[in-house]
Amino acid sequence: GYNDVNTRFGGLRDKLATMPKAPEKPDGYVYEPSDKLKPYFGDLKANPVFDQARQAFHKHGIPAAAFSGIVEDLYGPLAEKGLLGEPFNPLNEVKTFASELGLDQASAVKALTETDAFAKGLFTQLKDIPEKLKPKVEAALLGLTDTAEGNVLLRALSGRLAENGIRIGGDGNVAGALTVEDLKKLDNDPRIDPANRNHTDPAKRFDEDLRKKYDEAYARLQPANKTAW
Repeated sequence: GYNDVNTRFGGLRDKLATMPKAPEKPDGYVYEPSDKLKPYFGDLKANPVFDQARQAFHKHGIPAAAFSGIVEDLYGPLAEKGLLGEPFNPLNEVKTFASELGLDQASAVKALTETDAFAKGLFTQLKDIPEKLKPKVEAALLGLTDTAEGNVLLRALSGRLAENGIRIGGDGNVAGALTVEDLKKLDNDPRIDPANRNHTDPAKRFDEDLRKKYDEAYARLQPANKTAW
């Protein structure tokens, strides 16, 4: 009986010895993404999510041979359903921005520099932001400059404000300063007239902040531009 039991347990030990095992260390898990998933993983050597996955697999004793298959079966269907976002690539964002707006490289760089300045200038003029939230609000606004669609949005906002005679500058300019041309456009704008406080059209009602900028710009520009008017 002993020999029979020992033989059976010996066979079990031999079987267990040949079964797949977890690697000695987490970095023993090796994964080469398929063509379908390559765009979503980026550089795995500097990917904290991938590093955490290896830690978790190692903790639970997942065999090294199963690692690639599980990752593919987990993320492959998500990619097919459009539930995964591709890693951020600044170069791709610049190319998309230039392509969608029909700009060459030099024009794209100039436009992106302008949207960056606009975003920074705009933030300096925002009001009623709680102090504790200012860093996050600033990060949210300036984060728009990281993507093609964000820069397109900022560019559109800048253009719309310019149509109304409001120009917002970034570093190196007086934030929100109005130019001579801006003032000429605003001379007959109903929003600078205190008599229009109760105008039936909200878009034409007196704007106290705009009037203040208008007066400040006149005081700043008129002495140096006596013949400009």
